[in-house]
Amino acid sequence: AANPGTTRADGVRHAAAALVARGTPDARLLIVAGGGILDAEEGGLRQERATFPAVFRLVSAEHRRAWEAVRDGPLAWTCVCTGDIVPGERTGAYRVLADRMPEGGRRISLEDLAGFLLEELAAGRFVRRRVGLAY
Repeated sequence: AANPGTTRADGVRHAAAALVARGTPDARLLIVAGGGILDAEEGGLRQERATFPAVFRLVSAEHRRAWEAVRDGPLAWTCVCTGDIVPGERTGAYRVLADRMPEGGRRISLEDLAGFLLEELAAGRFVRRRVGLAY
């Protein structure tokens, strides 16, 4: 697997710092990351499992650094974690679970991901949480 660099974590860190510096009390930051940074049933993170696909290990570590960049800070953040993001349509027929991937969840359409992001931005159901999103 190719090294994904640090663009994700650096971008999240810079966006968070800009929002904090601006002092906007109702600022929200929504992040999209892979499902590897969600909790595993047996404890720890899914990316720490021996069965976690090697091809995703480096990018999942970068997603973890992006989440860690905001995790303990003052912002109202939400980290939306998915499996494969595929073309499709907006169906609204996805499942959502705080801190874990819905059972058997492996993919989400780009359109449903975008719809969920807009809904979460308005509703704020998962503030300062990771959330698994999948069919």
